[in-house]
Amino acid sequence: MARVALAQLEPGPDLDANLAEVARLARKAADQGASWILLPEYATFLHGSRTEMRHAAERAESVLDAIRALAARHSIWVLLGSMVVPNGDKMSNRSLLLDSNGDIAASYDKLHMFDVELAGGRRILESSAYAPGNEAVVVATPFGKVGLSICYDLRFPGLYRRLAQAGAEVIVVPSAFATATGPAHWRPLLTARAIENTAFVLAPATCGSSPGGRSTHGRTLALDPWGNAMGELETEPSALLFVDLDLGLVEEVRRQIPSLRADRAFNVREISPSSQTTKAPPMSSSSEVPMPDVAEQAPALRSHYLDVPQMPWQPTQFDGIEMKMLYSDKVTGMSTILFKMAPGAVVPLHEHTAIEQTYVLEGQLVDAEGSAGPGEFVWRPGGNIHVAHAPEGAVFLSVFMKPNRFAAGTKFFTE
Repeated sequence: MARVALAQLEPGPDLDANLAEVARLARKAADQGASWILLPEYATFLHGSRTEMRHAAERAESVLDAIRALAARHSIWVLLGSMVVPNGDKMSNRSLLLDSNGDIAASYDKLHMFDVELAGGRRILESSAYAPGNEAVVVATPFGKVGLSICYDLRFPGLYRRLAQAGAEVIVVPSAFATATGPAHWRPLLTARAIENTAFVLAPATCGSSPGGRSTHGRTLALDPWGNAMGELETEPSALLFVDLDLGLVEEVRRQIPSLRADRAFNVREISPSSQTTKAPPMSSSSEVPMPDVAEQAPALRSHYLDVPQMPWQPTQFDGIEMKMLYSDKVTGMSTILFKMAPGAVVPLHEHTAIEQTYVLEGQLVDAEGSAGPGEFVWRPGGNIHVAHAPEGAVFLSVFMKPNRFAAGTKFFTE
């Protein structure tokens, strides 16, 4: 059982005064037995002026030093919900998790930019001043595996699904949620993320009126994996919400409702009145949808080419088995691996936690259910348990949706 404190703040125009208030709350949290304090988005400075935010970004190093010092002083973990840091001609909205020594355990740059047009024609274009991040983050802590997110990310459930399927038991959502949307959307969205992903959701928030016309919703909230509220603040500034995390509850709820293991890949078939009576035009017709210019494609969306024959074989934890890692995603657990097994080599008893697909290139791969030779393919569903042999040696390509679980506790090839 871990005691944590969620802070609710109303950042003012004085960054140093804001830091002093954060320090006061951290001391109070530690004095009352919390081993982790979670601060909201823009915890140390929030202003409606981009110029003022840029000035705050230029002090990012000193802000981080101050937060690291208070973490070490009170031997308490700190989630710095976010602070602004320079990023070329823009800024990044960065969340930092510090351990009780003040060392950085993880950092995360907000993925989704708040580009909206609210009632009354008010437009907010966050992407004009901020650069989005490009990766999700799950980090192991004494409080379980923690998935990081920030505010507007909350509207993108796919992010939270990937965090949970990567092992996140606690998901943090530090926020400066707009008052225009907060009353209708804040609590329902947080509750949905907790229920969908059977995880604790901890959402420290800013509140009240910050300079430059920034008004935020407040109502810091903590939810358990069943979606029940563990505690909630209203709109009071400089307040702490204390909750106790029992990770056994995550395990119990996921045992009862194993939805994280039940996702299925599927296609979407679109049907329109015209498609029911008219054949689709050939790709060479004038109605062909123009493709984007490949040269304009973002780096993260480009193809990745590997010269596999030139890649060296890497040893594995098992005698006589080598591999070439062609693809690995630490967040989802998906991987594609080329294996080479020496004659007589054995992959010991293991369970496939999701579908595994194997195409044999050379030799023979054998288990108690059958064998596959050159040019043959075998797939196994999640839950399949077996031992694999290569009596005469084998080379084969395997695609894993998630890491296998070995009976002896041996780690998977990507771990």
